Amino acid sequence: MTNNEKLLQTGLFGNNTNQSDSSIVNDRRTAPILTNLSTCIAISVTEPKPYFPIVGFEKNSNGKNAPIFSEKSIGYEVFLSMPKDNGAVKLISLVVPNLDIANKIQFRHLYQLVNPRGRYKYKSYDVIEVWAEDVKEVSLK
Repeated sequence: MTNNEKLLQTGLFGNNTNQSDSSIVNDRRTAPILTNLSTCIAISVTEPKPYFPIVGFEKNSNGKNAPIFSEKSIGYEVFLSMPKDNGAVKLISLVVPNLDIANKIQFRHLYQLVNPRGRYKYKSYDVIEVWAEDVKEVSLK
């Protein structure tokens, strides 16, 4: 089993919440491929921020597991939403490889994600953590 396969089975991207032997626990680049993402609307008006994945957990003073973040960024994070047919909206925390791609995303424009990978945020059914290689704007004309 490769490190990537181990990573998928453990940590935040698997059913087993034990820490993996891999160096990064929630590297979105190794998450499962998403086939249910069609179009997303950019709802972030903030500047793209460098994204630092979780590399592990440690017990804090009250006995809870606290995440330890990597010192190395794997990309830039922006926020989009995915409207569903039933009226529900899912928030997407999207990480893209570089600032040029992140800067293409304009407020309230529609996008398709190129090769999206990810799943629901740890312990959340409302936020999807996604990695995409690129974004393509969808024209409504």
